Amino acid sequence: MEEQILKIGTHLKEGTITDREAKNALLILFGVSGSASELETDMFKLINAYCKNGLKKPDLVKKMDWVAGSCKMS
Repeated sequence: MEEQILKIGTHLKEGTITDREAKNALLILFGVSGSASELETDMFKLINAYCKNGLKKPDLVKKMDWVAGSCKMS
């Protein structure tokens, strides 16, 4: 899973996918269906809050990479 998250981050950083495509890919990766719109809403709120405080897309991608690398999946 870590590799897929990093690939999504790389594609987002390179501009080969849009923010929405990245979000959808992550939701699919985590097995989130349409019924989990609360997660989607929370993700948007979090990302928007960071962006309003000056976080730029490359920084967001770096954070995604760090979080993905820090995840310990069983």
